[in-house]
Amino acid sequence: MSIISHALSPLKLSMTDNYQAANSDDDDVIASNGDSAYRSLDDYLQTAYDSTSARSSSTAQFDQSSPPLTVSSVLKQIRSQWKYMLIITALGISSAADAAEMFTIGYVLGDPGFQEEILRGDLATGGALVAGILNLGLIFGGISAGSSEGRLGRRYIMLGGLLLTSVAGFGCAVVPNVALFALCRFAAGLGIGPVLASTAPLATELSPPKERGFVVSVANSFWTVGLIANAIWAYIVFGMLALSWRVFVIICTLPSVVGCVLIWWLVPESPRFLALQGQYDRAARSANRVALSMGYRGVLLLDTEIEPQFT
Repeated sequence: MSIISHALSPLKLSMTDNYQAANSDDDDVIASNGDSAYRSLDDYLQTAYDSTSARSSSTAQFDQSSPPLTVSSVLKQIRSQWKYMLIITALGISSAADAAEMFTIGYVLGDPGFQEEILRGDLATGGALVAGILNLGLIFGGISAGSSEGRLGRRYIMLGGLLLTSVAGFGCAVVPNVALFALCRFAAGLGIGPVLASTAPLATELSPPKERGFVVSVANSFWTVGLIANAIWAYIVFGMLALSWRVFVIICTLPSVVGCVLIWWLVPESPRFLALQGQYDRAARSANRVALSMGYRGVLLLDTEIEPQFT
C-alpha cells in the first residue's frame, strides 16, 4: 500500500494544484466582475477627476516619475473642469455671504445715521441687542438644520438658509425701529446657521476623496473674501460716497441672493444623501452631473451599481 500511495502522491498533488488554481481563477473573475459592476461613489468621482486632471492625484503623491505640471496641462484641466470649479465657487460665495451678513453690524453701529434713526441714541442697550441677537438665531438655525438635514438634504437646507438670510437682510435695510431691526437680525441668524452647517458637508460629498481637503478648504476660504469685501464696501459707502447705512446693508445682503441663485442653478444634491434615502436613480444622476462637470467622458454610473452598496 505504501508503494501505491507513494506512486499516487504526485497525481494527488497535481490534482490539488489544478483545483486550487481553478478556484483562484474563479475568485479573480468574480472580484474583477464585482469591481466593474459596483463602482463606489468615491471611486467614480476620483476616476472622473483624474481623467482630466493635469496630474493624476492617484500617482502624483507617490510616483516620482509622474510628469511635472506645466502651464499647458493646467490650462487644459481648467478648460475641462471649469463647470466643476463653478460648483465649488457657488459654495464659496454662500460661505462669503454668511461672513458678510454676520459682520455687517460692526460697520453699521458706528454710523451716526443708524444711531439716530434706529438706536435713538441708546448705543449701550440697543447696540448690544442688535449686535448679539444674530448669534442667538445662529444657534437655533444650526440646531434645526442638523436635525432636519437628514430628511430634507443639504442642498435644500442651504437654499432655505440663503433665502431667509436674503429676506432678513433686506428687512434690516427698511425697518424703522430697533425692535424690528433686532427681529430681522435674529431671522438672519436663523438663515446663516443652516448655511454654515451644510457648506462643508456638501463640498465634501461632491468632491473626489483625494481632492476633498483642498475642495473644502477652497469653499471655506471664501469666508475671508466676505470679510474683505465688507471692509471695502464700508470704505466706499461710508468713507468715499457718504451714503446711508441702509445702502450698505443692502449691498452686504446681495451675496446671499447671488449664492442662493447659484446653488439652485449649479449645485446638485449630495449623491450620498440621495443614496442613503434609497433614491438610487437620483443619486446616480447627481454623481454623473458632477463627473460630467469635471469633463469626464467615460462610462456613467448606474443606479444598479449604487443600490447594493447602500442596502
